[in-house]
Amino acid sequence: MTEASPAPRAGRAGAGPAGRAGPVTAADPVTAADPVTPVLAGPVTPVLAGPVSTPQERARGATRPVLLASAVLLVAVLIGVAVGPAGLSLSQVAAALVDHLPWHPRLAVSPLDSAIVWQLRLPRVLLGVLVGAMLAGGGAAYQGVFRNPLADPYLLGVAAGGGLGATIVVVSGGSQALLPPAAFAGASGAVALTYLLGSSAGRGGDVPVTRSGTGSILLAG
Repeated sequence: MTEASPAPRAGRAGAGPAGRAGPVTAADPVTAADPVTPVLAGPVTPVLAGPVSTPQERARGATRPVLLASAVLLVAVLIGVAVGPAGLSLSQVAAALVDHLPWHPRLAVSPLDSAIVWQLRLPRVLLGVLVGAMLAGGGAAYQGVFRNPLADPYLLGVAAGGGLGATIVVVSGGSQALLPPAAFAGASGAVALTYLLGSSAGRGGDVPVTRSGTGSILLAG
């Protein structure tokens, strides 16, 4: 009696492992000698997001403009205090400034020069610094909210509301001391009205308007 030879497996296209063309089944396990060919859908292109800056570099980049602006502000304050119609020299202005500071050597400063520097020039210069700082803060807030470097107080009606409040005081014959509070009240009322109109836009209309967007607020302003 002779032993029957096993039947050839289906799906073999060649005699060796390299000649396999059919599907791999459970009866035909893949061995370590079988070649594995990776299938790529296409060329892989690396995506570069750009250079990543460290927190130290970002802090250094934000500090330089602040230091430059502070230096320019200090120079402007010194020029504003030193220049005026009284004709005081730089030494007289410096002596008048130092004379009111504690722990300083006694200097010969006339009361007139001291009054000109401390009661006339310095208060006006400091008031200009404060007003400029508030305007700069308001402009930065506008530009940050609307993400537009050209944003101005006319977008939300602040200038128009302030002018309306001051005009009401002037027309009604009120005191001049009421002009700043009236202008502030008019500007605040204009901003509040603009926000109410902008946030309520699109609630009952056919075109929905997102309340978080700034388009409706700009149109209301």
